[in-house]
Amino acid sequence: MTTIDPGTNLPALAGRFWLTLLTTLLALALSATDIAFSNSYFDRNLIGEGQIWRLLSGHFTHTSISHLSWDLIAFLFAMGYIERISRPAACLSLIGGLFAVNALLLSPLAEFERYAGLSGVLFTPLAIAMIHLGVKQNTLEGWLPALFCLVKITTEQYTGTALLSDSQWPPYTAAHIAGSLGGITLLMFPGFKAYLWPQVTEPDHS
Repeated sequence: MTTIDPGTNLPALAGRFWLTLLTTLLALALSATDIAFSNSYFDRNLIGEGQIWRLLSGHFTHTSISHLSWDLIAFLFAMGYIERISRPAACLSLIGGLFAVNALLLSPLAEFERYAGLSGVLFTPLAIAMIHLGVKQNTLEGWLPALFCLVKITTEQYTGTALLSDSQWPPYTAAHIAGSLGGITLLMFPGFKAYLWPQVTEPDHS
């Protein structure tokens, strides 16, 4: 596991969390102007016409400052937590989140033609981070963040409103469920789990 020295300088710290920081900068750039937003949000019809970059960019652009801020707070915590342990696991969790949410958005189950925001994808690393924290702490307090996320998803699904963030578009809470399922699915693969819980090899005294 990667550990952080309190005396670490900023360039070294950025090097340890470059994936998290790069993704954050991408979200900031695509949410900064109306032009950036209009050319990046997910639109199933426009994707069908060949604008396939929206399969990626749509998850990093946001409709409001509130929408962007809350998504980035959760994303920085979840991805930073995982990248601190294993960068390959962080990379796979991001890819898994993109795949899981896009699978929903492109399926007949999708309720909207347009979508924007990191919240669906971030629930993949968030679910992984919460489960890892709960297993690591092995206490009720360790599982409280996971319980809070479960209550949040359930409440949003039944009320049809997003808690905390304020988006100009209707919330699509099913994307949060898809992202969470993506994280849980990744944790079912032994190869992925090995990044988060590396086996300790006992020294050979023979």
